[in-house]
Amino acid sequence: MVPTTDAISEQISSLSDDFAERLSSIAGRDGNMRTAVLKSGLREIVWAVAERFADDKQEMAEMLSLMSDLVREHNGAEASE
Repeated sequence: MVPTTDAISEQISSLSDDFAERLSSIAGRDGNMRTAVLKSGLREIVWAVAERFADDKQEMAEMLSLMSDLVREHNGAEASE
């Protein structure tokens, strides 16, 4: 049986949440360490995904650009609240 889109989405969300939680626990509370761990974690996950989805690198680059814009907009909305 092939998993549904919802099931796949839930699995991806769970894996992503686990990854983010582990990064956060590695980073601790120090601001400089958190920044370093965040940068390293994002770099590593992007490269790992890029290797496994080599045929989709252009689409991946476009999605990363879009996500960058969305994160900036989200941070701007939080700052103005």
